[in-house]
Amino acid sequence: MAIPLALVALSFVLWGTQGIFQGRAPNAIAKVGDREVSIDAFDRELTQAVRRIQRQAPGFTTAQAIQFGFDRQVLGNLINNAALNEEAEELGIATSDAQVLEVIQQLPQFRNAAGAFDRRLYEQLLRSEGLTPERLEADLRQDLRRNQLLWAVGGLGTAPTGLAGILYAYDNEERRVTLVEVPPSVVGPIDAPDEATLRSFHQARPQAFSVPERRAVSFVRVRIEDYLDEIEITDEAIAAAFDRARDQLNTPERRQIVQLVFESREAAEAAAAEIAGGAEFETFAETATAGGARRIDLGLVTRSGVIDPAVAEAGFALPAEGAVSAVVEADIGPSLLRLAALQPGTTVSLEDVREEIRPQLASSDAARLQVTEFEAFEDRRLEGMTLEEAAAASGFEVVSLPMIAMDGETAEGARPEALPEDPEFLLTAFDTFEGETSDPLYLGDESAVVLRVDTVEPAHVRPFEEVRSEVEAEWLAAERGNRLRERVLALSRAADEGEDLESLARSIESTARSRREPVRRDTADVTISPSLTQAIFAGRKGETVFGPAGEGEGFVLARIDEIVRPDLAAASAAIEADARRLSQTVRNELLQGYVTALRSQAGVRVYEERIEAIRARYAGEAGEAGAEP
Repeated sequence: MAIPLALVALSFVLWGTQGIFQGRAPNAIAKVGDREVSIDAFDRELTQAVRRIQRQAPGFTTAQAIQFGFDRQVLGNLINNAALNEEAEELGIATSDAQVLEVIQQLPQFRNAAGAFDRRLYEQLLRSEGLTPERLEADLRQDLRRNQLLWAVGGLGTAPTGLAGILYAYDNEERRVTLVEVPPSVVGPIDAPDEATLRSFHQARPQAFSVPERRAVSFVRVRIEDYLDEIEITDEAIAAAFDRARDQLNTPERRQIVQLVFESREAAEAAAAEIAGGAEFETFAETATAGGARRIDLGLVTRSGVIDPAVAEAGFALPAEGAVSAVVEADIGPSLLRLAALQPGTTVSLEDVREEIRPQLASSDAARLQVTEFEAFEDRRLEGMTLEEAAAASGFEVVSLPMIAMDGETAEGARPEALPEDPEFLLTAFDTFEGETSDPLYLGDESAVVLRVDTVEPAHVRPFEEVRSEVEAEWLAAERGNRLRERVLALSRAADEGEDLESLARSIESTARSRREPVRRDTADVTISPSLTQAIFAGRKGETVFGPAGEGEGFVLARIDEIVRPDLAAASAAIEADARRLSQTVRNELLQGYVTALRSQAGVRVYEERIEAIRARYAGEAGEAGAEP
């Protein structure tokens, strides 16, 4: 039976993945049973985790990640996977070559623009990560085995009865309110601050008046398209490529097979006779399962995706939809098979794809030429040539970028046209020391890049004299906000002490109005901000709360007039749907507990001295970076 691609992602979501691109190291950072977790695997996973955060928080470093405990999270994920691998092997869970190949061909990373599996793209991505197809397939086989195990265990989880109703009542409670908008104008004019106040404000908020680190970078970039004009593709080469790819271009037949498994051959033969005599298969299956038989839907699978050879042979021999087989001696017991659906395969001719193959071959040949030329360029650099000398000898251009920040912008807010779009370029540029040249990068557009950091301008606070007007504007905004909040707090207290809300509104030249629509926990609009919604649901009936307006700089007072709770009996269908989602959450918790038990059973040893050595290494690199002028 083929394993759905969604299951392949299950262990990735729950435990984190070692990654389909991962090498090995001879030394270990931990050991789970007889399995080692290599330092190389740990290093790669930690680096990937940091880079994901850097895309949202430029400047975040590996040393900071370690301070926040990310290294322990990464190690925990790797140990979890090792424990699952150990258990899967102990249970004899196996994955066929056909299943591995089917999953690889479905992975979006390896599909071209037309959505088809692209062998050249597959090999190029592996090469850029220093991997071979054999290594990838071995790692993926482990992933599939783990997921078979997770699927079996996760199917046992259900949510406690009644919990979904409690959560539904919480989520669907509504509150009716009367609102008073309090504009910033109620604060009145604010006198300009003196020099000492402004300087103190400037010193207390350095981040508000800082400029980010900027770097000047030079780089060489080699693209596949640079070589396309040199490539000539013959008809013979196209025909040969078609022959090699024929099996991938053609779509295999898929069948949905329903298997009815009996406790004995006699019972299976009796069932076959009854169905042959006119009994409808599914109706009979309902009765048979009540008597101990098992009904299994194998799904829509290819012949190679059916693990049991006898089931594959008989199931793919059925002549038409609805046909039922004779008794089959399946691995799990005597069975009858029914063909529930049939998806015919397709056959592609050379003429159908000739003009698609030609540019792909040209691109593949250009990619090989790109690699050859780029490696020659790298050899020249390793022999001692500078970036400029090696580029000149190779016929490449050196591109120099002006000073840019981590977001790719210059001090003027412009993004240089020559700056590559791939975020890996900037991540590498800001992870390389001044004066140093990076290792080769392979960007998402299939270009190869080497960059050098020419100049580093550290982040710094702009002098007070340079930003005095900005400091004064920021101080006035902060002071107005503080005074406005104090005024709103006083109005709220007066309302709770019995003063009429309408009178309070008139005192600030505003009005009190009943909101037509009830407030829900997810309400957010121009008047009501998420913070005000939270305050409304934290208050009691009759209480007056306040919070910032949904838009603008003002605040809003809200008197809670009525609390409306949902009718749970009328919402039974929605509550049942929530219960199913909760059961999924319970399954995830069950899986986490299961893996914890596996770790305990296998025995986990962590080499703390090696972890400390890695931490010291990253701390040292951070110190060296901080010492740069």
